Amino acid sequence: MDDGTRHGKTLKWATNAFSYEDCFLLTEVLYKKYNIKCNVHSAGKENQYVIYVMKESMPIFFDLVKDYMVSSMLYKIQGLNNNALFK
Repeated sequence: MDDGTRHGKTLKWATNAFSYEDCFLLTEVLYKKYNIKCNVHSAGKENQYVIYVMKESMPIFFDLVKDYMVSSMLYKIQGLNNNALFK
């Protein structure tokens, strides 16, 4: 249940081992299927990329994954499910 981090009011997935095309495909699927907006960014090394979940999509993401997370890991996303936090 790890390979990412909370980054302010967003989440960053460590998708460094995946190509840009694979990361971009994942962001498209997340948007089309769940309306979760994400961006692909360089990880700072050649041919390594990370995915950021945009803050306006965090409530949707939270609702989608919370029931599948181990309780000891919920602290990573708690507080990200309230739209009021993002104003």
